[in-house]
Amino acid sequence: MISKPFTILSLLIASTFLGSTAVSFSQTPNASSKILLLTDSHGVSDYSFDLIDGLENHTQQVRVIARCGGSPNWWFNRTSTNCGMLDKEYGGKKNYLPYHEFKKLNKKKRQQIGKTPDLNKVLPKDGTVILTLGTNMVTDFAKQEIPDNPKFDCQKKRLSQMAGTYCMAKAIEENGNRCIWIGPPNVTVYSEEAVDKTYKMIAALAPNCNILDSRTYLKYSGSDGKHYTAKGYKKWAAAALADITLLLKSTNGAQKSVNSAEATTSFGRSAE
Repeated sequence: MISKPFTILSLLIASTFLGSTAVSFSQTPNASSKILLLTDSHGVSDYSFDLIDGLENHTQQVRVIARCGGSPNWWFNRTSTNCGMLDKEYGGKKNYLPYHEFKKLNKKKRQQIGKTPDLNKVLPKDGTVILTLGTNMVTDFAKQEIPDNPKFDCQKKRLSQMAGTYCMAKAIEENGNRCIWIGPPNVTVYSEEAVDKTYKMIAALAPNCNILDSRTYLKYSGSDGKHYTAKGYKKWAAAALADITLLLKSTNGAQKSVNSAEATTSFGRSAE
């Protein structure tokens, strides 16, 4: 059952309104449309593989780039992961190195193959970009003020968390892509208030993205307070995929209205 944590005029959402900002989605993807999934350590798991299987029902052109520890600014700063990765090319070729396999490599090799690609070189044109990012942003965002009218120089050599979030959303839009942001799930290493603020920050910095609230999908199940069990990741992927499917099937022009004072622009299910 789909809950309505915020004002929703339709479950067939094709654009997001935050204050005076409005962005319309492109047409429903066809078999040749490209979908790019960018994610962090959550994606170095069955979570990504289950999303791939579901997304390939919409198009065979699905690419995944997952970097353990990653945040949006990594795709500008070209940061290397030190704890695991997944690269899945359009057409199916995969390079999957979970934590225990990645750590077997020497430091030089890890830095070489674990380097995060340049965002502007991997973004599709007129496609869909799905982001599962946010868990690694909570600590930094908890210390920051939520901006009313954010603007950052995206050409700077190194970007902060806030700038990276803003510039990633901006680049996605400038390339004609729809943006779907799957926010951080329930965790126990951070307070509920800190995670909630992260959602508010993402909404402020990425107003062109539809935000799916992962906290409504499932309760935390794991051992380190941040990562999930295999069963948990599969449940999370299935719930997110259901809402992604609604977005991908939505018609151009369907809209959802969001008050800018609200926490996020999201919809989801009650956590079970």
